[in-house]
Amino acid sequence: MNHRLLVIDASVAVKWYLPEPNQELADALRARSEEGVISLAAPELLTIEVASAVWKRARRSQLDIHRALEIVQDLQRTPLRWRSTRELVEPATRIALQWGCTVYDAMYLALAEAHDTQVVTADRRLAEAMPEDWGAQRVTLLNEFAD
Repeated sequence: MNHRLLVIDASVAVKWYLPEPNQELADALRARSEEGVISLAAPELLTIEVASAVWKRARRSQLDIHRALEIVQDLQRTPLRWRSTRELVEPATRIALQWGCTVYDAMYLALAEAHDTQVVTADRRLAEAMPEDWGAQRVTLLNEFAD
């Protein structure tokens, strides 16, 4: 089965676990991946970013420690195609320098560029930071995504 590959960033993945706006959209994207309708990819950096968000909520007593650990474990089992950050750091640095975003954000953009696809993000700041011609090809906001 040949289906569409999309890159997701941590702003989408964190919505699978923590109550946030547009959580239902992130859940629907994950469900489509689990059904085999689409494939989702992410750099391994995503695990660190989600774990950091979970840690922050636990430190603020907004999340039970046991639940925080369950989230990190579940993330490891998600149907994502993981890509090594080592493979992406050079193109990500180029993108960050060229477009003025962080290297963290550029990791997702570099992965999307490598697969000629888009990053689905809930980070409006990232989407708006990209030049329109390049960004329209590579970045889609979660609340505007339609497959």
